[in-house]
Amino acid sequence: MNPVVNPEGGAAEIIGSIVLITLFAVVCAILLMAMVSQPLPEKIPAVNAIVTNESKIIRLYHAGGDPLPVTGFYILIDGVNAQFSGTGTDGVWSIGETLVTSSSSFPKKVSIIYNGTKSSRLLSSTSLGMP
Repeated sequence: MNPVVNPEGGAAEIIGSIVLITLFAVVCAILLMAMVSQPLPEKIPAVNAIVTNESKIIRLYHAGGDPLPVTGFYILIDGVNAQFSGTGTDGVWSIGETLVTSSSSFPKKVSIIYNGTKSSRLLSSTSLGMP
């Protein structure tokens, strides 16, 4: 005599295994996304600066782009940090404003460096010819 076999007897075990595998795959995907994803990149301002040298007096004219807060950038003259005046009373270097400083010698290069929250970026660099 043959025992009676239920043809649907293993269905619950198979469905349970599929649900367990799917749950494991979803948890792995969420953990992978959390480890691999990066924060949004920092917005770097764009600046069009015109640099002039008049008898060791250096002028930087903001000809276009984003306004820069005074605390958000620094200016290097031949690799040395320089102090400038002329940002107005609002503490922001905006379009149409001119920064002025003097140099003890004729500079060869003037660079504007953005000092961001995560890193510093070169915004503009101008090579000046010798007089």
